[in-house]
Amino acid sequence: MAGLPRPLAALARPHRRATVAATIAGALVCVFGAGAFAMRGDGGGGTVEVETVSRPEPDVPKSSTTKSTTETTTTTAPATTTTAAPATTPATEATPETDPPAPEPAPVATYTFEAPGAGTITVTYADGVLNVVATQAYAGWVAQVHTATGTEYVKVTFRSGNVVKWVKARVRDGEVVAETGEWTECETAPDPVTATYEHPGVGSITVTWNGHAFSLDAVTPASGWAVSHQEVTSDFVKVFFAPTSSTSAMTGDGGSRWIKVKIHDCRIEHVNG
Repeated sequence: MAGLPRPLAALARPHRRATVAATIAGALVCVFGAGAFAMRGDGGGGTVEVETVSRPEPDVPKSSTTKSTTETTTTTAPATTTTAAPATTPATEATPETDPPAPEPAPVATYTFEAPGAGTITVTYADGVLNVVATQAYAGWVAQVHTATGTEYVKVTFRSGNVVKWVKARVRDGEVVAETGEWTECETAPDPVTATYEHPGVGSITVTWNGHAFSLDAVTPASGWAVSHQEVTSDFVKVFFAPTSSTSAMTGDGGSRWIKVKIHDCRIEHVNG
């Protein structure tokens, strides 16, 4: 590059280097091309097939790390055919059984009645039943429970010498009321006897007094009447008669009737009511 000015010479150096490099590259291509032809043995004329030889890949060292592969096995379950159950009405949840509540006890009514001058009795009434729960005798008297429990009445007697007083608690028209009475025991009891006592138009009863106690031998209601209740003790016999529907219509009152036989004033007495 002699004779060029210094700046131009500097620009020419790189150009010269590029030209030399291109010349070397072309020579290398020619050398490799001739080798390829020689390998095919095609030294003469004719068509020359150009075979491109790929440069072998360099061996890459394998990594010492082993990659773990997890094999997943998929199991397919056989198809199942499900037959739908017919629709049903949902069952109603059962309510747990419980014991029924215990009935409340019936109210208890308490009454106190007096046998005049002799003593008192205390009576309770509940669920249609009367009970004697206490007695108190006055001085000179002795109490004796005659009938302690009942649905119709209860009775207590008080004795002093040969005098007997009594008090009876009775259910009447849903109310508890008292009846009282007395008698004098005879030194000599009436003679034994069997007799029939009548309530005209209602009926009759046959009673035996054996000298110590009464017994009921027979009851005969009149037409249109029926026996509804009877009481027999050593002291008396009492029979109740109830009218039938036809008789009730005739009498207009529908009330019951009764016949009573008892000892009174040292003799046998018959009372209708």
